[in-house]
Amino acid sequence: MAVASIPARLLRRLPVRSAAFPLRNAWHLPKEVRCFRTSPSLLALQKFKLADIGEGIAEVQLTEWFVKEGDMVKEMDNVCSVESDKASVELTSPYTGKVVKVHHKVQDTVKVGSVLIEVETGDSASASTPAPTPTPAPAASAPAASSGGGGGGVQTFKLADIGEGIAEVQLTEWFVKEGDMVKEMDNVCSVESDKASVELTSPYTGKIVKVHHKVQDTVKVGSALIDVETGAGGASASAPAPTPTPAASAPAASGGGGGGGVQQFKLADIGEGIAEVQLTEWFVKEGDMVKEMDNVCSVESDKASVELTSPYTGKIVKVHHKVQDTVKVGSVLIDVETGAGSAPAAAAPTPSAPAPTPAAPAAAPAPKAAAAPSAGGGTKAPGVLATPKVRGLARQMGIDLNSVQGSGANGRVLESDLQAAPAPKASAAAASPAKAASAPRAAPAARSLEDQVVQITDNVGKGMVKSMQASLSVPYMALGEEIDMTEILKMQKQLKEVALKKYGTKITVTSFMLKAISLALIENPKVNSKFGPADANPPSYTIYGSHNISVAVDTPNGLMVPNIKDVANKNVMEIQDELMRVAQAAQQGKLAMSDIQGGTITLSNIGVIGTKDPRPILFDGQAVIGATGRTMTLPRYNAKMDLVPRQVMNIRWVGDHRHLDGAGLARFSNSFKAYMENPGEWCLTMR
Repeated sequence: MAVASIPARLLRRLPVRSAAFPLRNAWHLPKEVRCFRTSPSLLALQKFKLADIGEGIAEVQLTEWFVKEGDMVKEMDNVCSVESDKASVELTSPYTGKVVKVHHKVQDTVKVGSVLIEVETGDSASASTPAPTPTPAPAASAPAASSGGGGGGVQTFKLADIGEGIAEVQLTEWFVKEGDMVKEMDNVCSVESDKASVELTSPYTGKIVKVHHKVQDTVKVGSALIDVETGAGGASASAPAPTPTPAASAPAASGGGGGGGVQQFKLADIGEGIAEVQLTEWFVKEGDMVKEMDNVCSVESDKASVELTSPYTGKIVKVHHKVQDTVKVGSVLIDVETGAGSAPAAAAPTPSAPAPTPAAPAAAPAPKAAAAPSAGGGTKAPGVLATPKVRGLARQMGIDLNSVQGSGANGRVLESDLQAAPAPKASAAAASPAKAASAPRAAPAARSLEDQVVQITDNVGKGMVKSMQASLSVPYMALGEEIDMTEILKMQKQLKEVALKKYGTKITVTSFMLKAISLALIENPKVNSKFGPADANPPSYTIYGSHNISVAVDTPNGLMVPNIKDVANKNVMEIQDELMRVAQAAQQGKLAMSDIQGGTITLSNIGVIGTKDPRPILFDGQAVIGATGRTMTLPRYNAKMDLVPRQVMNIRWVGDHRHLDGAGLARFSNSFKAYMENPGEWCLTMR
């Protein structure tokens, strides 16, 4: 599926499926969305245009052509490579046919909306012999192709699996009602998960005969959203020619990657300068059957951990890499045999009719196809579908995921499934203490005091080494301050229960600190900056308008530093919600590129783990980083010179001394101190 064929608003509004992972994101979009541009059209000549890919990108540079005029291309074949100032992306064809015109040369600057190639897709038009009659036939087959189902009648538009472990969404708005006429690509509704808000568009043209949910309903993946009556065009097209129906379903079953044979699933260019990743887990093995959208493997870069899903349906005939291998962009991950194995299953009733002989083989796969639905919604996919969080929870609970019946889409195992699953390990766990109890009777084993050399092989660790080495080249200054936290802790305690009852979440002191930093930045904008290239002449630095505050998060995989975007325009509750989201994503190894990039100043709340006076190191080229110590109850003099107990916290700021001087950093520190010690002043300054 080509990036250019994805509606631009989806790319802009899906953070987890950001432009940083364009090709992988396309596989995780709902199937109804992914087939917007793959359905046959009325015209034989299709224009493949460069779509709006968001991120403010208005033009790209064409760096390489993989096809030329006269070449035959299939859907998903690489067409060209383009490059912006943010990433390099390979675009794939949304059509199958012959390239009749290439509109640009290598090194051309191509604007969004410009035509890249023209593809002659005349196969569908030439399927019928009479000239006047076939013209309506493809028109009727277009909805059928886009729906993946029959042609005409009532089509059901379902909420597809959109990946990232999302099992359900909240329906926030309807743009249509029963009786309305919709066209393909018309907005239907808006849904919201804990990661993003997305507008879904109709894959069909016709009349809405039923709306299945109300606003604020929770809709599970796989549930029907609307029923669309697409007219009798498809029925009349299929009546005179029932034979092409199985032929059309075969490519659909193979994921649109071709009409059979062995398909290679390659690691696509995921941008951000990432040239290689580490393969951390396989969910499949050679000989397994996979379906389109099944999880295949998990890979990790120094920026994020990503689960890749199969673009094909078929049998895995070869796995090209082992766990912990370093895989370069463009390398083949698996070979998938998408031959006739899946097509007869889709058309099992039809082949059995022509002759009694093939009826027996046709009947053989039928029980297998029937056996899968018997498991209900928990049909197991190869490797067991589950998010890293669920996998970690299963390990903690001692539960084998292969023994759990998943209730999510495509058999995905959810947290609720683990809670409901029997605990066969419990008896083993109960038996182990008994063995442990008898262990002290024997002589304890001698402790091993051998030296160990630990190689840093994980990408998070290597990324930390790289960034810390880079920070050594920056001349810095540091200053410390003592913050009286008594009043803000009192306010936080008062608001904690209010926030829990009204907004469903507890408020933390960190959220107040992030807002106080933003308020101090308004008074001291130079602190929110980064120094320019070291070899620039003259030297320069950039003062950022948005306060994107990075927060250090301790995770099982090491230190992660996501950032809260535009804190100046968020209230404390909104900051708290976003803080909880990125912290949870960091723990699960599911941070999106947009969560990590763009930070302008950093806060490390290391004091919650333990230390009195931390000394942070500059990070990511930012001008300032702050680190807080633990809060302690200490005696302090009040205005009457009486000793009273106060809640005291130390904070240390480190600044880039190339463009920040001590006075500027001290003024910023004073502003932060004033806001933290006098939270009532926020009423005068907050916008």
